[in-house]
Amino acid sequence: MHALTLLAGTVAAACVIAASPGHAARYAYTQLYTFTGGADGDSPFGGVIYHGGALFGTTGYGGSGAGVVFAVNASTGAETVLHSFTGPDGANPGAGVIYQGGNLYGTTVQGGKSGHGVVYRVNPTTDAYTLIHDFRQGKDGVRPDGELTYVGGILYGTTVEGGAYQRGTVFAIDLATRTETVLYSFAKTDDGSSPGAGVIYQDGILYGTTDGGDGGTVFALNIATGTETKLHQFGAAPDGSQPNQVIYQGGMLYGTTNRGGTAGLGTIFEVDPVSGAETILYNFVRKEDGEYPQAPLIYHGNEFYGTTVFGGHEHGGTAFRFNASSGAYKPIYMFGSPNSITPLAPLLYHAGSFYGTLANNIYGAVYRLTP
Repeated sequence: MHALTLLAGTVAAACVIAASPGHAARYAYTQLYTFTGGADGDSPFGGVIYHGGALFGTTGYGGSGAGVVFAVNASTGAETVLHSFTGPDGANPGAGVIYQGGNLYGTTVQGGKSGHGVVYRVNPTTDAYTLIHDFRQGKDGVRPDGELTYVGGILYGTTVEGGAYQRGTVFAIDLATRTETVLYSFAKTDDGSSPGAGVIYQDGILYGTTDGGDGGTVFALNIATGTETKLHQFGAAPDGSQPNQVIYQGGMLYGTTNRGGTAGLGTIFEVDPVSGAETILYNFVRKEDGEYPQAPLIYHGNEFYGTTVFGGHEHGGTAFRFNASSGAYKPIYMFGSPNSITPLAPLLYHAGSFYGTLANNIYGAVYRLTP
């Protein structure tokens, strides 16, 4: 899904927000770092990853004006800007980074010589920046807005636009040669279009979602043959609409939709990657429980965890857990005023806590939720 454009304001740095009537008391909220909208970054649309005591991520704006790659010390909350985008080297990252072989890899939605976006590498130790691929000709893709996936020396990703039919692509980049290959160009609505999320890898297959094509699709792409299969076409309610990135767990694909369902507030769904059969596991029907999930799920301790952009008692969004076996759904934290609102990104689990980012009407924040 595309990151929302949100208003900016001001807020103080790292703090702990105690549970109140507007917050679910089960988890304690710690605001590790609050962005100021200046050189340190503004609006972290993507999530964070953990490595070596630090949380790494990106902001869509701020820095030199086009976003930054940052590190936040998970213990102290101290932030370090690893790279500040200027435009020709990329602009406005909409997704977070991945860590592989001592480096961070990511995408920017815009920037590069043609303004179509880039794939980049940042060394978190030296801050050295390398432009891996500059999307320049349109047919190689335009606007890579999803997180990358690494498999065996290859980076896989998607572009929202571009390709042979200007409806988006799935691409591969060989890191040894920095050669990009378009694995698939979306052609028309019956195979989906405009993949706004990244892909995942399982047994030679890339699984992903598209926003376009009526309510969107879940698809499978065979890397060896280049064959794309539309597993599920989202449609009218009670089905979901506008799916986010899927995850693979126990032989099935799981995900959320930003819209649709019985109340139009989104769904949690399951898709069989063999048959394509879809099951709606949960409908977001109560605004108090959350509305409009815009991030992929994560799986921990036999349960799924995720976030919603809005909803909760103060309408600032929620973090939730869901048990697919029992169907039990429960918010674990309800975001609200004054500082903690609008989680667009997925949660990260590490050492007993969940971490995430907020992109809101201040400048955004990195937070921790602790049981």
